[in-house]
Amino acid sequence: MKNYTDIVTGLLTIGVSVIGAIGVGMTDVSADESMQLGPTAFTKAVLVIMFILGCAQTVIGLRIGHPGTYWPEKRVLKKVGAITLLFLGYCLLVSYLVPIFRSTGIDFLASNMSFWFSSFLFLVSALLLGGRRNVWEILLISTVLPAVIIVIFSKFFLIALP
Repeated sequence: MKNYTDIVTGLLTIGVSVIGAIGVGMTDVSADESMQLGPTAFTKAVLVIMFILGCAQTVIGLRIGHPGTYWPEKRVLKKVGAITLLFLGYCLLVSYLVPIFRSTGIDFLASNMSFWFSSFLFLVSALLLGGRRNVWEILLISTVLPAVIIVIFSKFFLIALP
């Protein structure tokens, strides 16, 4: 018996890595003389590892059988689909808010606020969808987590988030 969950997950992983490779290829950024590795070297390494693991998972799913059915229940699939759509909405909201906050002229708002606001809305929605009902817990996680990410990226990595 084939494990269809492994096969589908492996093929999806391969597809995501191929789409990522196309995106990295479109950036057309090359390393200058002083750098041994280009700016996309880490991304390329992750994509290669994802592709290899996706192939391995697909092959294992085709070869090794597991007793029983491993498809999740319909309500779990609905939640996964809803979280996926929620994440796509999060990405669109970040992209939409970047020019709005950058036009304010305030440095803090221009560099971090669209990420924080979008992440806050995404986390509140995802936690509610995941079954959390404690309002203080939801607000604390949704407020503190994006703030910590902003501090880490701006202070340690020196990268401004959108």
